[in-house]
Amino acid sequence: MGLNFCSERFADVLTRFGIEPQPALFVELKRHYSAAGRFYHTSQHIEGCLQLLDRFKHVAQLPEEIELALWFHDVIYEPRRNDNEQRSAELFLRLFQDLPLEKTAKHRIEGMILATKTHQCVDDDCALMLDIDLAILGQSPDRFAEYDLAIRREYAHIPDEQYRQGRRKVLQSFLARSQIYSTAEFYQEFEPPARRNLQRCLAQLSS
Repeated sequence: MGLNFCSERFADVLTRFGIEPQPALFVELKRHYSAAGRFYHTSQHIEGCLQLLDRFKHVAQLPEEIELALWFHDVIYEPRRNDNEQRSAELFLRLFQDLPLEKTAKHRIEGMILATKTHQCVDDDCALMLDIDLAILGQSPDRFAEYDLAIRREYAHIPDEQYRQGRRKVLQSFLARSQIYSTAEFYQEFEPPARRNLQRCLAQLSS
């Protein structure tokens, strides 16, 4: 595990909510993100998200809520199902039901986790959280290729042609947006390379 995906960092964000460290809860998170069959949606993805949150924290209104949402947004990830976001949000609520986290904060965090299904923003903090989650699209061509291969490995159970059709549909849906990234900071830095990466990948899928 890296410097960000660690029990100390998780304990720190809980402390900012007035919650005592929860070692067993961190172990639960670690177990899920280390599950067999994960190649992109791992602790490395969460660590990268937390690094970006640290970098763009000045954009956030309630960064600690964004951080908890990032910790939990992919905690349940089973490629054969289409309700992972819902189940991740439910697990978050269940694990925090007896912890002193305000109801309004729980509701906002739950909303951010659920928003990763459609990547439609519900407020400014949600916009930042979703931009962080999608930042991989705007990385270098080599890093994007690594990500794309990892996604294919997670969907290894799907035949090639079926996968190519589904993957094209997903990537085209991002390109069809007037903006992939909602915040000015992410739009300026990641929008151009993201569009180049998506166009290149679509060309490869269609060849």
